[in-house]
Amino acid sequence: MKVRKQKKKQKRADNAVVEFLGRNILIAQLMDAGLEVAIPARDRGVDLIAFQDCLPKDNNFTFIPIQLKASSSGSFSIHKKHGRIQNLLMAYVWCVRHPSESVTYAMRYADAVKIGRKPRYTETPSWRKRGGYSTSRPGKEIRRILEEKHRMTSENWRRLAKAQSMKARLAALPKVAGFLAA
Repeated sequence: MKVRKQKKKQKRADNAVVEFLGRNILIAQLMDAGLEVAIPARDRGVDLIAFQDCLPKDNNFTFIPIQLKASSSGSFSIHKKHGRIQNLLMAYVWCVRHPSESVTYAMRYADAVKIGRKPRYTETPSWRKRGGYSTSRPGKEIRRILEEKHRMTSENWRRLAKAQSMKARLAALPKVAGFLAA
């Protein structure tokens, strides 16, 4: 009985280390891309908030809520509870115990669910009954999609921040137009 408890405790500690390493790798990548990072005091589905207080020409505050999924090797998971957070970005950081080999894949939550549909993760009892699916062995098809479309670099993080800024400006247009017409 004691051995089981010790193993369980060790696994929790290992998971905490993996998350800590993944968070710091992701923070370093975001800061390298010129973004600032805030860590919410409580975990309510958003692990990090990446932001640019003002882009050079548009004077617009841009932020990106991020849900981090860190792994020692590679994993892919989706959970329905994350769908309630508007504009949530899922960031999967792999190989966190070897930072020089680590890789980050990022996508909107809706895109993560679409990826999960291909191998039929969203048809499993786990998804239907418990609201989530996780695998520590993503198949070749998922790895290919992630590598081709979602691998993050400093330049990709900058593009994402710029796209978020544009999206925020476009969303504000009807409000501005309504204000000016009043």
